[in-house]
Amino acid sequence: MSTLRPPYLIESHRRFLLASFVVAVFFIYSFAGVLFSLLKSWYGNASYSHGILVLIISGYLIWDRRHRLARIQTSPNLCAGAPLLLFSLLLYLAGNLGGLLALQELSLIVALNGTLLLLLGTEFLLTLLFPVLYMLFMLTSWDLLTQRLHEPFQYISAYIGTELMQFIGIAAYREAIYIELPNITLEVAKVCSGVNYLIAVAAIGIPLAYIALNSWKRRILLIVYGLIMAVIANGVRVALIGTLAYYDLSGDLHGPLHTLHAMFVAVAGYIFLFIGVWVLSDKRKSREAETVEPTDSTNRQSTGKPYPRLPYIVALAGLFILGTIVNFHTPLPVPPATPLATAYSNLPGWLEIPTGDKSMPVRLSGVDEELLRTFRNYRNRVVRLYVAYYSYQVQGKEIVSYNLDHLHEGATKIKLFTETSSAHEPIEVNRVVTETSTGKSLTYFWYEMNGKTVADRFLSKLYLSWHSLIDRQTNGALIMVTIDIEENKDPMSKQGEVETFIKEVLNRL
Repeated sequence: MSTLRPPYLIESHRRFLLASFVVAVFFIYSFAGVLFSLLKSWYGNASYSHGILVLIISGYLIWDRRHRLARIQTSPNLCAGAPLLLFSLLLYLAGNLGGLLALQELSLIVALNGTLLLLLGTEFLLTLLFPVLYMLFMLTSWDLLTQRLHEPFQYISAYIGTELMQFIGIAAYREAIYIELPNITLEVAKVCSGVNYLIAVAAIGIPLAYIALNSWKRRILLIVYGLIMAVIANGVRVALIGTLAYYDLSGDLHGPLHTLHAMFVAVAGYIFLFIGVWVLSDKRKSREAETVEPTDSTNRQSTGKPYPRLPYIVALAGLFILGTIVNFHTPLPVPPATPLATAYSNLPGWLEIPTGDKSMPVRLSGVDEELLRTFRNYRNRVVRLYVAYYSYQVQGKEIVSYNLDHLHEGATKIKLFTETSSAHEPIEVNRVVTETSTGKSLTYFWYEMNGKTVADRFLSKLYLSWHSLIDRQTNGALIMVTIDIEENKDPMSKQGEVETFIKEVLNRL
């Protein structure tokens, strides 16, 4: 019997490859922005450098399933695939308009699942579900989930590092995340907690366990073991840094050639993972190779047009429309109603004085207009007012970003009644104690998004997305008021006066 494929199957295979290529082109066209952002992060940020490796491993996992995929009869699922793809496109649009990179990255994975379900069917998607979901590890927004882990891991690393230094005879004393040595004080900072590199260790450990081990118990044990060893490795790294600093053996705290940067944690985790695989693998029983059955031509549809056109038309139309909106949608610049140079110049009860110290808890970059003024009242209380205005916002030029995370982490929301607010709808602002080069300050801050006063950063993003879509206006401002706190004084002792100042500022908006 001849093993050659019938001509209609060859033609069907060519059409399928051509259709897949066209869908891939449209997919890249639609998600070009987020794909470029991912590539830039993988190349420029060591914390996310494992992303390209995740993509390669995912490709291998897909290739490893090629024989199973060849035996699956494709059955496009329009009823489930089209809504899932539409949801992912709307998610991406909202993330793009609001400058929410996490939504854009997540929508990429959801869209990939939706496209597979729409064009190839449920069985095809289930076969590829693990490699596709594994791509979540290549995203750069994991910090949103791991933010609360930094502080405890800073303490753990400081504790391990201190204990190890004391064990080898170094006089080290730990106070929270600070390690005091006779000649230097070290701080286990947030970026040195090692949490970001735990994601990298997990990203390598999961496929390694899946491929090399047969038992689920052993796979889970390997991953947990790798994460624990990575945590210990970060403590060892802290101890090595402290030892080098104590003996003055390196001009840089992170060791010769910066070898003790946090990447040390990931490398150590990888090494322990491979050691764990060697220990846990069952040497008496190798993993059974998947039996490859010859593909029966009867498993394929026998017509010259084996794939319905409607799912492809829906997918291409959705991707094209989204890509066109995202790639060519540009917000309209809106100047402030009153130029900042002349705004807030006459506030009742407050006299503007020459600005000496210009230090603030944060100052934004790339602003279109900026104002920094200092005022004093009759009781000689001095406050500083900072306004950063954007006439429009796009990805990378936005008010709400990671630069303000440290302000929001310890902030509490308070409500103020002003002349412009009603009794039932007071204006909400954030209040937090901050530190600058001049000492501690009581800081109040909020956002003005297209004329709306907002304290919550996520709500401000929602307003941004809405106005960007409806009227293409994304103008907004960060407004911040600070007052210095005298040493050994209660930070809240001056809140009454500074809140009186804030009300005068809000009345001008």
